[in-house]
Amino acid sequence: RDTYLAISEGEILGFISILNDNIEYKIVKKNIKTKYKHYPSVKIGRLGVNTKFKVMHIGTLILDDICNDIKELSEEIGIKFIVVDSYCSARKFYLNNQFTQINLHNPKKAKRKAEHDKNKTILLYKDIEKI
Repeated sequence: RDTYLAISEGEILGFISILNDNIEYKIVKKNIKTKYKHYPSVKIGRLGVNTKFKVMHIGTLILDDICNDIKELSEEIGIKFIVVDSYCSARKFYLNNQFTQINLHNPKKAKRKAEHDKNKTILLYKDIEKI
């Protein structure tokens, strides 16, 4: 696991932590065809922004930067996806940044659960080739 800080003039703007992971083929099978059961991935463990800088879109800048770094790294080692177990409240942020939500069997039920449990997460992924 690695954590990176975004710092300006001695002040922490935000951070991101990443770790190794994999994603099952059955989750992404509608988008790709393959014989493999799992794909090597990099997982975003946490992404946080100092509340003083939220209006500056620092989260998007941090995410773009790490996605570009991972894309570059994928040319040397096998990485197919970037994944995140996003809190439901942050889902739109990731969707706006070209992540794909897994297909839910019952999205309305998942939304109700998320409204009752703020710690509920949903898996989203981004194909390295689309960066």
